[in-house]
Amino acid sequence: DLLFVFNFHPTNSYTDYRVGHQWNEGMKVVMDSDEARFGGHQRLDWGHTRSHAVGAAWDNRYHSTQLYLPSRTCQVLARESILKGGVTIRLSPGTAMPGDWPFP
Repeated sequence: DLLFVFNFHPTNSYTDYRVGHQWNEGMKVVMDSDEARFGGHQRLDWGHTRSHAVGAAWDNRYHSTQLYLPSRTCQVLARESILKGGVTIRLSPGTAMPGDWPFP
């Protein structure tokens, strides 16, 4: 029910990068490594408040989403239907930032 997208390139960022997936619904970013709490530059805030539209089939998947992928970042997207009522992201003790973060 989640889509994890990584860009490990040290210098190249990608705009309108298409990622294939199986869900026929909008997706929102629930966590990304570019957030201020992780020391990031907050370039992906748009996806936290707005839905990424569903696109055509891509890479042997039924649907797709286009994303901005800054260099050295990762994003976690969730289907809008599972976000109804909210989601809590938990990082276990021993990670750099343990705790719970509610997502609207």
